[in-house]
Amino acid sequence: MRDHYDAVVVGSGYGGAVAAARLAMAGRRVCVLERGREFHPGQFPATLWAGAREFQVRAGARRWGSRTGLFELRTGDGIDVLVGCGLGGTSLINAGVAARPAPDVFDDDRWPSALRGRGGDVLAPYFARAERMLGVTAYPDGWPGLAKLDALAKAAAAAGGEMTRAPVAVSFRDGPNHVGVDQSACRLCGDCVTGCNHGAKNTVATNYLPLAVAHGAHVFCEAEARTVLPSPVGGWIVAFRAPGDGSGPSMFVRATTVVLAAGALGSTELLFRSRAAGLALSPRLGHAFSGNGNALAYAYDGDNPVRGFGLGRRDPDPRAPVGPTIAGMLHVGGGDAPAVLVEDGAVPAVLRPLIPAVLAAAGVAGGIPAAVRRVVRRLPAGLAGVFAGAGRPAQHTLMYLLVGDDPGDGRLTYGPEGLRMSSSWACDEVLSGAGAPVLRAASAALGAELVTARLSRPTSLDAPLTVHPLGGCPMGDDGATGVVDDRGRVFRGGAEAVHDGLFVLDGAIVPRPLATNPLLTITALAERAADALVGDARARPRPAAPDRAERPGLTFTDRMSGYAGPAAHAGAAEEGAAQGRADGTRIEFTVTVRLDDLPGLLEDPARPGTLAGTVTAPVLSPRRLRVVDGVFRLVQRDATRVGTWQMRYSMGLEADDGRRFRFEGTKILHGADAFGLALWSQTTTLRVAITDAGTGELVAAGLMTLTPADLARLVASMRVTGVPGRRDQAAWLARFHARFLRSLLTIYTAPLGEVGGLPATRRSVPLTGPAARPLRLPAPQARWCDGSGRWREGDELGRDAWLRLIRYRGGERGPVLLAAGFGMAATSFLLETIETNLVEHLVAGGYDVWLFDYRAGIDLPSARSSFTIDDIALRDWPTAVAEVRRVAGAGDVQAVGHCMGSATLMMALAAGLDGVRSAVCMQSTLHIASSALNHTKLALRVDRLLAAAGLRNVEPLRGPTLPNTVADLLLRAVPMPAGERCGRAICRWINAIYGCTHRHAQLDEATHDRIDDLFGVGDLAALAHIARMVRRGVAVDADGTDLYLAHPERLRLPILLLQGEHNAIFRPAGSLRTLRWLVAANGADHYERILLPGYAHLDALIGRNARHDVYPIISAHLDRHHVA
Repeated sequence: MRDHYDAVVVGSGYGGAVAAARLAMAGRRVCVLERGREFHPGQFPATLWAGAREFQVRAGARRWGSRTGLFELRTGDGIDVLVGCGLGGTSLINAGVAARPAPDVFDDDRWPSALRGRGGDVLAPYFARAERMLGVTAYPDGWPGLAKLDALAKAAAAAGGEMTRAPVAVSFRDGPNHVGVDQSACRLCGDCVTGCNHGAKNTVATNYLPLAVAHGAHVFCEAEARTVLPSPVGGWIVAFRAPGDGSGPSMFVRATTVVLAAGALGSTELLFRSRAAGLALSPRLGHAFSGNGNALAYAYDGDNPVRGFGLGRRDPDPRAPVGPTIAGMLHVGGGDAPAVLVEDGAVPAVLRPLIPAVLAAAGVAGGIPAAVRRVVRRLPAGLAGVFAGAGRPAQHTLMYLLVGDDPGDGRLTYGPEGLRMSSSWACDEVLSGAGAPVLRAASAALGAELVTARLSRPTSLDAPLTVHPLGGCPMGDDGATGVVDDRGRVFRGGAEAVHDGLFVLDGAIVPRPLATNPLLTITALAERAADALVGDARARPRPAAPDRAERPGLTFTDRMSGYAGPAAHAGAAEEGAAQGRADGTRIEFTVTVRLDDLPGLLEDPARPGTLAGTVTAPVLSPRRLRVVDGVFRLVQRDATRVGTWQMRYSMGLEADDGRRFRFEGTKILHGADAFGLALWSQTTTLRVAITDAGTGELVAAGLMTLTPADLARLVASMRVTGVPGRRDQAAWLARFHARFLRSLLTIYTAPLGEVGGLPATRRSVPLTGPAARPLRLPAPQARWCDGSGRWREGDELGRDAWLRLIRYRGGERGPVLLAAGFGMAATSFLLETIETNLVEHLVAGGYDVWLFDYRAGIDLPSARSSFTIDDIALRDWPTAVAEVRRVAGAGDVQAVGHCMGSATLMMALAAGLDGVRSAVCMQSTLHIASSALNHTKLALRVDRLLAAAGLRNVEPLRGPTLPNTVADLLLRAVPMPAGERCGRAICRWINAIYGCTHRHAQLDEATHDRIDDLFGVGDLAALAHIARMVRRGVAVDADGTDLYLAHPERLRLPILLLQGEHNAIFRPAGSLRTLRWLVAANGADHYERILLPGYAHLDALIGRNARHDVYPIISAHLDRHHVA
């Protein structure tokens, strides 16, 4: 939406559509604001339930039902009104009767002098123009005979009159109409008044509005105008509610010209609100309100079938058609008696189930004898015929639709309770006047009984219902006699002066009843006013078709809302939303998404589209902000998070004072969350960060959500562009939906994993890093210990290698040993997929780093031998420490152990290991608290079961063999922490053997892809020893002896205990018990325990943010206890 238009048209019914088309054709920049939704053939209700959902009822300021319901019923004092709500206005739900009023209608003094006494002649060319544009014709000769039309003809003859076929805005041929819109021929279903689902009715959505759009008009649905007021800089400001439930803050658009065409009630109400805000208007506002003499009656249960019920979803029977809702008309009265127009009618399928009950109620109202007489007449049809809407009585009933001449003296008023309607006229005046004897005679000729009681008052006991509201802003020669002049220009007050550029062009300006259906008169008056409105401006030719063929594209409208407020950082969306909710600062946007390359999008859902629209955010500006340079991505993989995809909204925002902001919105789609049970919340929740475009400083953060109603509107707004023909458009739209669904299935079924997706081999971690990402390290110096205890240099291991040390000499600090977990290698500290690994961090700090592979290291042949954890603690650690001290010439070392590397380090120290100055013990200590899963495995004696099966060790599944595939399928049944299930077999294997070692949210995709390479063979004897310690809750030797807790004084040295708060293998309670045990024995001076928020186990070493969150803690401890 632009900030300024040449013309804003409020409403899209007959008057608004005419104004929009003529102004756009004259080259004006036009904006149409329509409060309702856009409907397409096939989207109109066809059942009672569907119709009920499309009803909205208003009584003053009170409202029930959807604000965008197709049928709007307004109740008042002495009169109720039913109008349409949607793009096309009431043209969507009327019968399309386009009759010219009788010439004497214009003899009334209430018409302005330009039309008084000669309105028929003045409007004749405009009637003709309107008839051409609306495709007005009568029911064609040669088409199937209509029973209800024949019945009306018979009734007319009996009443001394003549039935004529009604001029209706209905298409009776297939193909494009005169403005290029494809239409179908009438299916004769009888459901015109609930919306044509076959595209045959010539609503303004099939002619005037497409013409306006073809000439550049911008149309915005679900935008309810509230006020129109003069702009301080000239022109007008139209305030309207943003699309949605109508409760959002107002938006604004400026225009040189404003045309109000919201209907008799809508335009009048809008001017009442504007007058309350200071707009000078005529005191006649709200006067001359009329129901156009509408009434309803039935010729009940005649001799022959009438087929007067709409078919709804049923296929029409060519042998028994219903026809258009109205096909014929009969004029009665005249002279001294008021003229009455009688038309045949078809009950729409939406109301079909209710009619028997309505007629029964009317029978009771007619008296006991009449009711008994009707029941007796029904008995030959059986009980089904008595009560069923499809039975004889109903099918033999002709509905009369009457249009008369009421006084037109009703009033519309406005106050705190909203718009109120009042009228002294009663429909009984039509039914008991000139029409009464005619209707009785006509009904008798059909062998039917005239039923009128309360049928014209279906909404209350004392208020007639009209579908033709007129007046409220009547025409006049000046402000003392009217609200607008004969061209629809709005008077400034009670004199002749008019507001420059403010018009009303709809049924509100008609100053008296028309005694016929009013749509043609409203259209003709608007056509006449449009000539003056556009002046001598030449019509702009339609835009030429592009030289090149357009690629198929897609557009849709997206609306989201929520709260935003100040936050500490861009990722604190919840904090910003909470602050926004507390401050009452909502944030809303309505954007149009345009995807110009639909084939490309089907190949790559991350292909960008464009965004245009507005954002309302009081935290940024009291006025709406315009979207500039908006980019939309449907589904984009997030390489920084495992199993995570994003839907992205990136856009610049421009305030009316020139300030600019940057809006970044992200929907985070994570398949591991409850197997897709979070799909709805994830696909409908947008995390928002807004920064100042100039400084980059965070201004606000928050959360926005898509409601089910928003989603329904989004889907309904989808339009395929660049493709002719509805069938091809539907096919492309189906391809888009299928592609999006496939993307969601990929995301949300990823935790199940691909069956048989097992890597054949493990890739070793290079000591210097891969060519694509060389490690920022000095050349490695490797040495290993053979079976005789002799150390050898080089990185080629012998068959009897059982220890390995790899040195990266970054300086004179340290030396520091790094020991990895069980079933891993020390090279896991060298992982190149993270920006900085722990070895690089320590080397950069000047440390002499030594990677230590004890006998369980998976790169060593000894990993497949049988050993216990005691062997690692009592032999491996002392041997390695001694070798490092010897080679480095150091009196002592510092050590960092992870998992079993940590537990065995503490066990070695407790057993008397010398030469360690300080230690960092990560995740596992001398006291053990494990998960329920691990205790379950202990209770089931899984280690013994594996040993009984002849296994000496366990290792990850390698290769897509049948046994491995079966095993992987079985491992899917093992419980996993919430949100941690992924599609990788290695993660399932790790979880089953050890427990979940990492939180996926801490890893990026590249690291997750390397998990397969970090784990290998594990000795069952060693695992059995670990199981014994877990069962006991403390470190014990292989025989279960309490060897390691006897001498706590041996651990009187600086020790840092690091624990992930979400560690599911070794729970934080274990390290807390170790800390208390050490402090109780040796005092608190030497010990520190730090919990790592958001981390589990291995992710504290290889997480994407570990270099910020964890490594500085480790190096700070080492720095504090470094000895120069």
